[in-house]
Amino acid sequence: MRKQKSRFFIISLLKQFALYCLFFFLIVVVAGCGKQKEKKVQKEITKQEAYHYQSFFQPIPIEADDIFSLCRKENRIFMLGSKEKEEHYFLISCDFNGKDMIQTKLVLKKGEKAELLSINSKGQYYLLTSIFVKKKEREQYYLHILKEDGTSAKRYHLKEEENYPIYIGKGRAVIMEDGSVLAIGNQEVYLFDSKGKKKKQFDFRNEVIGIFFAGDGNYYSYGYDNSEINIIIKRLDLEKGFSKEIALNDLQKNSLDIFAGKETILYLNDRSKVSSFDLTEGNIKPLFDWISIGINEDNIREVFFIDDNSFRMIEKTEQAKLEFIIVKRVENKEVEEKKVLTLACTKLNKRVKEHILDFNRKEKDYQIEVKDYSEYEDVVNALNLDMISGQIPDILCMDGLPADRYQKKGILTDLYPLMGEDKEVRKEDFIDSVRNAAEQDGKLFIMGSTFCLNALVGSKELLKDKNYITFKDLEKIYKTMPGDNVFIDFMSRQDFPCSVVCDQMENYINWESGEVFFNTKEFIKVLEFSKNFPDRKDIYIGKNKSAKDGTILLKKFSFTQLDMIQEYDKIWKNSGGCSVVGYPKQEKDTKISMEFQEPAFAITEQCNNKKGAWKFLRQFFTYEYQMQGGNNVFDSLLGIPVRKDALKKKLKYAMTVESYTEKDGTRIEPINTTSQDGEYEIKIGPLSKKEVKKIYSIIDCIGRIGISYNIATDMTTQKVCEIIQEELGAFFAEDKTAEETAEIIQNRVKLYVNETL
Repeated sequence: MRKQKSRFFIISLLKQFALYCLFFFLIVVVAGCGKQKEKKVQKEITKQEAYHYQSFFQPIPIEADDIFSLCRKENRIFMLGSKEKEEHYFLISCDFNGKDMIQTKLVLKKGEKAELLSINSKGQYYLLTSIFVKKKEREQYYLHILKEDGTSAKRYHLKEEENYPIYIGKGRAVIMEDGSVLAIGNQEVYLFDSKGKKKKQFDFRNEVIGIFFAGDGNYYSYGYDNSEINIIIKRLDLEKGFSKEIALNDLQKNSLDIFAGKETILYLNDRSKVSSFDLTEGNIKPLFDWISIGINEDNIREVFFIDDNSFRMIEKTEQAKLEFIIVKRVENKEVEEKKVLTLACTKLNKRVKEHILDFNRKEKDYQIEVKDYSEYEDVVNALNLDMISGQIPDILCMDGLPADRYQKKGILTDLYPLMGEDKEVRKEDFIDSVRNAAEQDGKLFIMGSTFCLNALVGSKELLKDKNYITFKDLEKIYKTMPGDNVFIDFMSRQDFPCSVVCDQMENYINWESGEVFFNTKEFIKVLEFSKNFPDRKDIYIGKNKSAKDGTILLKKFSFTQLDMIQEYDKIWKNSGGCSVVGYPKQEKDTKISMEFQEPAFAITEQCNNKKGAWKFLRQFFTYEYQMQGGNNVFDSLLGIPVRKDALKKKLKYAMTVESYTEKDGTRIEPINTTSQDGEYEIKIGPLSKKEVKKIYSIIDCIGRIGISYNIATDMTTQKVCEIIQEELGAFFAEDKTAEETAEIIQNRVKLYVNETL
């Protein structure tokens, strides 16, 4: 955090110059890209000196469905296992390679959970367990002295004080050589003897996170300093209490595990990487990041140190399978070098992360490295400044990034030539209207795997068969509606201007020329019309029944699932079904806006391995990926697939009246569900041919990429909306006219655009 703040302090001194130079620099660079031959010397995988780390995976063939609390005795690893449904616990051991696995069932009381295992130098097994006590609404903890057959020889209750609870579990307690227990509280560490009696209390003075026994023979606890930001480690003297304090700055709050190595070496897991830390020297040395070794850290149950060159881990995969992982240091000469592709993002999406890991595991020629900018306050500015310095990523995950600006400045590469060499992902495979909306001057710079529509929906009686609506149409509707009716549900006077701007941003900002258009008749009309809506505090949370009864005229429509059209047709069944229109415009415009739901991607012009980058991107546009997750409209990826064949297949499934089995053995069941809104129920069944035709006709109206104001993921759009929101107060209070307000917004947005460019 301190590093971040100091960086931005320095940056602020150079900001004007830097931002002025950014796109000039990029244009010059990009202009020369076409003339450059692919570099002979490629970036190599990041190395630590003459080595790096590799991971090796193998399944764990045991009865348990989870493993935790690893420790060692001589040349074997011991751990706890559990089978949750049966509430069974096991003592499991194996050699350092995950072989010769032995499983022994533990004999515990009903409702008792195994928490922490330890083995002392004499081979004595200790086990900490917990039992939830309903009357006290808290856990009670017990120390077991175990026999090798899994039965308890002795069992002692840890007698903590009522007002000072302790926490037992991974990294939160240590069982000492003689069976005594150190356990953390909120701001304290407690010492219990081997029979569970509380002996001492040590005040950490701040929130304590964990405790461990280090290789130097000392106990340490770690937590936060007074700022509640930085991590500190304190050495615990069992006679004198806490003494030596060591600061670990710039480590993310609530995201650090510490485990001990040899002597004074600790290992730090901050969720993105593992580093070594020398207690004596105080220096942090990165060892490996999780993605580079093909491991999803979110799935890691335990990390266990063997020696300086070797770690052991237990992973529970997304498919609930247990894997034993060996991570070891290898000489670079032993490993085939890969070409590195850098992916930049504002926050790494879980599904993207999984595909990066899979790609890195299987791919022989390329390796994806991730630069996540979510740690920065201004992610776009941070990325732009890195690009100025020459750190231009190969792949961009476009969530939160100004796609329109990057496209028009020549930063992104055209994906069509890469598709032209691909037999499975071709230009013609994409839905025409979606592809055309994403195009710029006949080129395709960005593409996402799924999309949704942002529009308005109302009765066909009200909207006729229109697929557009003008402000004149809205005014006409508004004048004829009763005073107690809701005009557009979930729409406040503060939201309406931003919703229109987000939907039609290309009409308000030209990022190529730097022109802005907020002092126009059209935007003034938007401001004036917004007075017809209620204040945000008075916004009506409407019901489908109210729409059916005609007291809600229009609803905001985010078309993410194929069956939604049936739901709205049934709401307005008595009025001939529903009609879907784009957000209002000054003149007739049949275009409906869309946005990509799953992350959209782009390849930069500066990328020296565009074929390798496409090899990664293409997997999101295959038929297999688009059909991933299920065979009907409910179990699909977030949003509607962008491929024609995937959409056709999904709609086929959605029309299924009787269950059947596909050639590949997939069982297809017809849609049969209920949309419930209070007492009002709408039964959803298979789509009709008429409804499918209607879905296609709505999708055909897609003509632009917009952003839903409610989720406004584009950071630039968010800033523009903030400016609009800040100036609306004076307008609604009638301190300023619509013309004056529009002029102020015009000037402020103009200044922001100029600073950004």
